Amino acid sequence: MSTLVGKSTSGASVLILIQFVTKLFTFVLNQLLIRYISPEILGISTYLEFLVNTILFFSREGERLAVQRTEQSKGLSEKRHDGSKFYDFTSEGKLQSIINFGFLPLIIGIPISCIIGIWQFQSVSLQKSLFALPNCTEILAILALSILLELLVEPIYAINQYELNFQLRSKSEGLAVFNRCISTFFLIYISKDHSQFNAKAVRAFAVGQLVYSVTLFVCYLRNFQTLKRVKYSIKPIHISEKGDSTYYFNSKVVQVWKNLFVQMIFKQFLTEGDKLIINYLLTIEQQAVYAVVSNYGSIIARLLFQPIEESMRLLFTRLLATPSKESITSSFEMLKSLSILYLNLSVLLLLAGVTNCAFLLKILLGSKSIQWSKSNLFEVFPQYVVYICIMAFNGIYEAFFTSIANNKQIKNFSYFMSISCAIVLVAVYILINKFSLGLTGLLIANMVNMALRIGYCQVQIKGYYQQHGVSISNISMVTSVLKYSVVGVCFETAQVMINKTFFTQTFRQFLTSGVICVCCLVALCLMEKSRIITALRSMKTKQD
Repeated sequence: MSTLVGKSTSGASVLILIQFVTKLFTFVLNQLLIRYISPEILGISTYLEFLVNTILFFSREGERLAVQRTEQSKGLSEKRHDGSKFYDFTSEGKLQSIINFGFLPLIIGIPISCIIGIWQFQSVSLQKSLFALPNCTEILAILALSILLELLVEPIYAINQYELNFQLRSKSEGLAVFNRCISTFFLIYISKDHSQFNAKAVRAFAVGQLVYSVTLFVCYLRNFQTLKRVKYSIKPIHISEKGDSTYYFNSKVVQVWKNLFVQMIFKQFLTEGDKLIINYLLTIEQQAVYAVVSNYGSIIARLLFQPIEESMRLLFTRLLATPSKESITSSFEMLKSLSILYLNLSVLLLLAGVTNCAFLLKILLGSKSIQWSKSNLFEVFPQYVVYICIMAFNGIYEAFFTSIANNKQIKNFSYFMSISCAIVLVAVYILINKFSLGLTGLLIANMVNMALRIGYCQVQIKGYYQQHGVSISNISMVTSVLKYSVVGVCFETAQVMINKTFFTQTFRQFLTSGVICVCCLVALCLMEKSRIITALRSMKTKQD
């Protein structure tokens, strides 16, 4: 167990470091790009990127979670039958089973691409924007090739992910992001004075996505060839578990995948489905506003929360695959510590982010801020910061729940999410179409969605620990939330009284806010003094 925790902790550190560097680099290049492109081009490009990510998510996310449930095995054997190689479900057979399963996203990815494409491309806003470009067919072909390459490399990714090889993933994705940013910026820069700049700019984003996929494909393929794994094949082959019964896909893992696949549909629709919905309810310019808000606003979530969530999901899955008193206690302490950490980060994020984010965004946009001021970008941005905090807690609790849930619980969660999905859809339509709240209505509906999912997961997690003899006090949870909330409200009140405004408007107010945030950080550290000392001692013991 200590080996798993060590590998996961190391993997989380590597992921955070690599993603910090790549996201920072992406952020800088996006700053340069936004000075050349219009809101309409940004809206089209961001939507196409989202469409690619949605197809990839539906195709492979269920498989990525399901293969982690592949059973551990002992022994080593191999046998042949009718000239074909079969593997017992041993060490090699287990890994071959994972490779076989890695081809499932490719099989289902093609029909998923067709369904999502037919559905989304009927949008009137896309008909007037994307399909009006003279190179529209070329752009879509480039994106289709990009999707195909990423699905082809999934079997190798699955093997490395199962073995907790975060280093390969971090380096590959870091290099891919770097190449995408450089190629996109270069193509846009050399086309900035062209008469058909809009068409070439959108194609530049598509080519950048292709460069990203090619880089991943080459990195993973070279890794597989370097390791010279002769014990199993890169292509799917039959596996023999008992007697003469053979299969390509392990039936137990397939059952888990089916349940997770349905759950992932709802999860993606509820997490990212807002972008699918606003394609029908909002103009392409409004979609560009949402793209800027989500790109700038979620940078902390992508840099810090996402790597932690992914690493903890893998750790909890492996740690609690065969629950013991030690693993249960260890997982509970980790989840408790993460919750407290997220509470502290949320207080700081709300204090610093809501007050200062619009002011900082105007600085980052430079002269383009005048063009963006015609929209409600600077009003929506602070609202998105609040949404990030709720989204962060949802991520870590769902990561834990999907790690411990059995097939029945996954089905029940899918039913719950289907009801939640209907509620959110109705809420989005009413808030946007009837009350004309626009992006504010969308964020409110998303917050309600996240709150419902957090509540459901907390109930399931509490039941799980009670079943294994660990008691969770509701009073203690409420007390902790209130304690940190009081700290945040006190410092926010002081900030408003000193600056005489809630939102920062000048550099002087910004500096004052910075000092207050530092004081808040010190206060939070003093409140968690004992926990911090314990963590430092633990780190020192490991080093010794």
